[in-house]
Amino acid sequence: MLDSVRTRTPLWSAEHLTATAVQQARSLPRDSEFYEELSLPAAARANLADFRRSGYDRGHLTPSGDEADQASQAETFSLANVVPQNPTSNRQTWSHLETSTRRLVRQYGAAYVVTGPAFVGAPLLLNGRVRIPSHIWKAIYIEGIGAAAYVAPNTPAPVYATISVGELVRFTGVDQFPGLPANWRDTARIRAKKSTSI
Repeated sequence: MLDSVRTRTPLWSAEHLTATAVQQARSLPRDSEFYEELSLPAAARANLADFRRSGYDRGHLTPSGDEADQASQAETFSLANVVPQNPTSNRQTWSHLETSTRRLVRQYGAAYVVTGPAFVGAPLLLNGRVRIPSHIWKAIYIEGIGAAAYVAPNTPAPVYATISVGELVRFTGVDQFPGLPANWRDTARIRAKKSTSI
């Protein structure tokens, strides 16, 4: 099992999103800069220099667009909340999935969301230090409705899969919602009220 010291990335981030907070976040300008997480030991953290001219974006796990105030938004720019992400995926496919998640929250009122990287295959390192994920995933649980997950390869391909949380747990080794009932764990049950496409 990987740990964040070895990858120099976060392994997951968790949020409880509400429709009110998501609506408030829409009015905030994106006005922060990425920064190194100095509370982590130097050997265990990513540096800004690791990403410079790397060809990879600094991809948020908790998106700044989810945060309803400027202080919380600024925290999302810590490199402790960032993974190396293919620029096309980050700006198109993954951006679409983040927007779709916020749309679900506005439709249903609230959701629990856990986001993280998956590392499948031979290790690829950014600047010889930061592990590059093979995939990025987002698990969503809406109380009384169900749960599902998105998984996207960390490539320019405009594709993603919608799978059950149980499938995601088997794929990542991370149990995003340990208390989730078995009947919700094994079925991707969340559907937007209006269909979405990339």
